[in-house]
This record gives sequence, structure tokens and C-alpha cells, in this order.
Amino acid sequence: MASTAPGSRELSLMDKQIRNLLEICLHSHLYSINLHCNHISKIEGLGHLCYLQHLDLSSNLITKTEGLDSLTCLQSLNLSCNKLTWVEGLGKLFNLKKLNLSYNSIQDLTSE
Repeated sequence: MASTAPGSRELSLMDKQIRNLLEICLHSHLYSINLHCNHISKIEGLGHLCYLQHLDLSSNLITKTEGLDSLTCLQSLNLSCNKLTWVEGLGKLFNLKKLNLSYNSIQDLTSE
């Protein structure tokens, strides 16, 4: 199980073959998480990260954009190279400035 040190503000666990976000103990004061190139299929266990500004979940196996609505400080979100076909649940991310959804199979981008 991976974890973050209480003083850390950034976490990079690229290419660590992580399958489930619940395997990681994430300190609530993190502002940047990079989980590029793992085997994550579901976004979960991030609700307590109220200071998180940057999240990279690119090159995973994510099929839904759920589990992000409580990340109201999020400024950049990278979900490129996943298995997304539908995007929803991003309407409460008022501070989001950068969103990367490239290299997915998204069929509809209608607003909520």
C-alpha cells in the first residue's frame, strides 16, 4: 500500500501498476497527484482532498468521470488515454482551467 508523508504536498506514482485508488493513503493536504500510466478503472476515495488542484489520471482504464464532484479546488484534470465514452459530474468543478480528455472514445459532451 502506498502512502504520502504528512508534510508532502505533491505525489507522483506514475507507472506503479496501481489498480485501485483505495490502495493509496492520500494525505488531505495534497495539492498535486500524478497517477499516470497505472491500471486504475474507477475514480474513488478522493472526496477528502479539499486542497487538490492538479490531478493526472491519464493512461489508465477509467470508464466514468464519477467521484470528482467534491474536488472544488481542482484547476487541472488530465483524463487522456482512458476508456471514457461519456463525461458527466464535472459541473461543480468551478475552478477547473485545464481539462484533457484526448484519446478517449467520448460520444457526447452535452452539459449537465
